[in-house]
Amino acid sequence: MGAQYAEDGVSRFRQLKFLGSPYHPGGMPWRVQYKDESGTSVLAFRTPERAIEAACSLIDRGHQVLSIGAADPDDTISEIEIARIYAIWAREKKPFG
Repeated sequence: MGAQYAEDGVSRFRQLKFLGSPYHPGGMPWRVQYKDESGTSVLAFRTPERAIEAACSLIDRGHQVLSIGAADPDDTISEIEIARIYAIWAREKKPFG
């Protein structure tokens, strides 16, 4: 199975590539693990870009995002990296304050 491109680009200039999986034809699912009032929850997304966008939206609504990643636990974005991504996302969302 060859490389597939995510539907949404990371930026205007490049896109992330990911390999397909026999268990998930669109590629490995990307998960966002976060804490809410009821405990820890997990959301699944088809692309890393959608997972990152969802994580940033969750942070915006006051949730604590614990990790973003694919099926492999060693292939996750940590809370510190998520905070950096969120800072960039928030600046782009409201560039003038």
